[in-house]
Order: sequence, then C-alpha cells, then structure tokens
Amino acid sequence: MIFLYMLLSLGFSSCGSLISLIYGVRDSKVVSSEAVLDFKSKYISDQGQMCYAEPTVDHEWFIPEPFLFDAQGRAIDYRIKDNPGCTAPLSVLISGLDSTSRSIIGNQENMSTFASHLKNFPCDSSEFVPSKADYHLFITWATWTGKLVYRQRVNSWIEAAISNKKVRISVYLINMDQVVCH
Repeated sequence: MIFLYMLLSLGFSSCGSLISLIYGVRDSKVVSSEAVLDFKSKYISDQGQMCYAEPTVDHEWFIPEPFLFDAQGRAIDYRIKDNPGCTAPLSVLISGLDSTSRSIIGNQENMSTFASHLKNFPCDSSEFVPSKADYHLFITWATWTGKLVYRQRVNSWIEAAISNKKVRISVYLINMDQVVCH
C-alpha cells in the first residue's frame, strides 16, 4: 500500500518539484544570516572568507561563478575560448599556479572595482578588503540554488586552492542571497 502511494505521488508530481525536494533548489527569497551560515558549512566549505554582494548593485554574476585575480588585482582569464561558459579548466589552473606562473590577463574589471560591490556583512556598511595573497579566488553562491551545484564544481575549486602549497590563494565566498537583518 505504501509503495503504491509513493508511486502515485511520484507519477503526479512534476520533475521540478522532485528536483527541489532532492537537491534543495527553490525560489529565491529572503533568508536569515543563520540559514546562510548553516548552508555554507553543510554544502560548500568551512574554508574561505565569506562576504556579501550588495543587493542594490546591478552586476551580471551567475551562481556559482568563479573570478580569479593575481596579486596585482588583474583578472586572470581561465576560460576556453571556444566555450567561454565552461569553468572546467579552473581547478587544473589553480592546482598548477606557482610563483613563476605567467597568467593570461583577461579584459574583465580589476579586483578593486570588483570588490567594491562586496560587503563584509549583509546588514552593515563595513568595507570589504581582500587579504594579502599571491592569488584571489572569488566564488558566488546562494542557498536557493540547492546543494548539487556546489558538490560538483565549487568544492573542486576550493580544494584546488587549499591544496596548492606553492602559492597563497585566498578564497572568498560571495553570498548572493537577500539576507534579512535583525
């Protein structure tokens, strides 16, 4: 009887609702800072400095999307020319970075302009200041996108940065949720 009920439930439910149930994908909504921190520690990483994107800024960042900068704040182009949406080569690039690496500098904005859109806390106007490092890896994320995307890609980027002992790579996790302030 229970098996029949489950079969009927799955038969009448949409694929989207099943994906939402399994992976946690949902509509974007306002969340608490506690929910953001809980999601980060469960599904992303305890590593990396967390910061927040200003909700009033009209930027065209995807979730998740990595941004890599060198020590001078120049954007590093890691994408494949034939498939610019592909972020697959990033883990390999990060693993191979050393003090003699000659990066292909991209035509994106520099790190200081990029970081001017960030805050330390969602309900505070404190200025975000990147730490001193040889390279800076910024990764956008949000709770509403669910957990699967982070297990597949983001964790490999973070692990590559942590595992590289030849250079200092600072990791910044940019939360894109609308966070409610208490």
